[in-house]
Amino acid sequence: MKYMKHKKFLPLLLAPLILAGCGDGWTTQPYHGTPYGDRTAGSGVEYVRAHMAPPATLNTETQTKVEPPAAPAPAPAAPPPVETKKGDAVFHKATLK
Repeated sequence: MKYMKHKKFLPLLLAPLILAGCGDGWTTQPYHGTPYGDRTAGSGVEYVRAHMAPPATLNTETQTKVEPPAAPAPAPAAPPPVETKKGDAVFHKATLK
């Protein structure tokens, strides 16, 4: 009966080995557009067969235009003074308790 105890764990031990070949032959490439018409949009990654993907090349172009740093944002203006009412003193006193 010892054999039956170990037989339960066999699928768990073989699962990583079997699933290791699932992504073989596929490669990722960036995708920009709408894959299903107008329902979804945006950029992401698509999986393509390695032999169907365009050959990978090294981009050696240098950046020629350097943008100047952005100017700092102006300091926000001070908020206008708030008028105090008769009930404010009572409310303040009640919240301190």
